Parts: sequence; C-alpha cells; structure tokens
Amino acid sequence: MVPVVQRPNTRLPSDIWHDLIHEMATVRALTAAALGATNETTRVAMLTLIESETAEVSGLIRQLRRDHEAAEPAEASSVLSELVRTVAPTTTTRLLLRLDDVTTLRVGIDRVSLRRVLRNLLENAIRAAGPGGTVELSAGQSDRSQPHGLTFSIADSGPGFGFGPAGLASRGLAIVSTLVEAAGGDLTVGSSPEFGGALVSVSFPVAHLN
Repeated sequence: MVPVVQRPNTRLPSDIWHDLIHEMATVRALTAAALGATNETTRVAMLTLIESETAEVSGLIRQLRRDHEAAEPAEASSVLSELVRTVAPTTTTRLLLRLDDVTTLRVGIDRVSLRRVLRNLLENAIRAAGPGGTVELSAGQSDRSQPHGLTFSIADSGPGFGFGPAGLASRGLAIVSTLVEAAGGDLTVGSSPEFGGALVSVSFPVAHLN
C-alpha cells in the first residue's frame, strides 16, 4: 500500500495569530497616519488603505474555520502591488517594486495564503534593512525548463541572512515554508548581489484556469 502523504497544516491558529498581529500593526500605523494627515487627500488615501487591511484581516480569520476552502488562484501582480502600497506608508525603509510582465498570471496558491507568504518575507526584510535601508520586491516568470512558473523574490540591504536582528529567521519564515510546501512551491534563501543582504525567493506553478 502506498503511504498517504500528509500536507502541512496551513491554518494553525498560532500561525494565523502571528500573521494577524502584523496586519493589525499596519492598521494602527495607517490610523495614526490618517489622524496626523495635513490634507484631505492624504487622509482619504490612508482610510482607503485601512479599509483594504480590514478585508485582509477578515480573510485571515476565515482561514480558521473548519469548513474554509481555498479561493481561486491569486493574481500575482495585484497581490504584490497592494501589499507594497499598504505597507509603504508605515515604514521608513525604502520599498521598491519590480514586476516583469506578470500582470495577467495567476499562481497555484490562493490570495490570502500568498499574501501571508509575501507579508512575512517583507516584514523580515524590513526588519533586516532597518530605517533608511532598501527592500526590493519582484516577480517574474521562472525558467520555462523548471517545474515552477512564477517566482517572487524579496531582497534587502541588511547584513545578510542569519546576521540580522532577532526574528529574521523565526516563526515568519517557518510559516512561509509551510504555506509554500502546501502549494507545491519552492523556497530558496541566499544573498542579494545588488543590495548586499538576504535574498529570499518563492516559486509557484502558474495556474491554468478553465
């Protein structure tokens, strides 16, 4: 008899609580920015981002339900762009975004889970780069000879993997590993030749929609 392969549990309450803390911290920072806004345009922009964050919090909470089913495959560019747009006003670390012709591609992981992956990697990179540092998020198609079709990479200008502030390689990376494995993806950790810090990449199959 062929043994049954157990897929990792991507909805552990402790892991989702960890991710909720990040989302709520962003809500608080955006709220402070809205209260301190000196013009109506900035205030409305912050309130719009807060509304978006509350939707993300709701999505995380829904993953706790026993009857929760993963949604449709995530659209790569929209998840990455929205994440950068939301987090950028809450940090003094410079965030760069590069999308290499992936505007219409969807990956074999649902939107909430993909955001959890990218959010954890982004928080780690920001912590490593520190105030005034640089973090670049990018997405592009992998080598077509490889089994996975789309790669997300996060590079930072910090001291390198394993040498940054406490937490760089802690629970967040473990959550990322679990989510990526469950989606049939790959996770690689290395050094960024451009920024001198860590370079973390996650690759997923491109989803083929009917």
